[in-house]
Amino acid sequence: MKGIKLKVSRCLFLQPKNKRVFRVKQLGNVRRSFSVDEVTALVRTVELLRVRRWREVKLQAFSDADHRTPRDLKDKYNTLVHTVRISLEQRRGKSIPQELLDKVLIAHTLG
Repeated sequence: MKGIKLKVSRCLFLQPKNKRVFRVKQLGNVRRSFSVDEVTALVRTVELLRVRRWREVKLQAFSDADHRTPRDLKDKYNTLVHTVRISLEQRRGKSIPQELLDKVLIAHTLG
């Protein structure tokens, strides 16, 4: 059984530790936090192209970022919209400048 890999799902596989015990390893990608510069580029590009054009946002502003997919950009933008709507006390993580959050709100309402 040494060296046998059984695919269980998209992101997991079983690897034999010894004859009877199997270990589960994670194959998924490591999530990287968005920097303030990336968030700024995302908001500026969405202002220009409008929401729902995530592939074009990816090609225009994140063409060199192979670790960012259009889905990642959409998820981050939706998180920013949610962040604008909650109070300051409930926000956590990296602080985003308020003027950037104001732009998110304006772009989202114009949507």
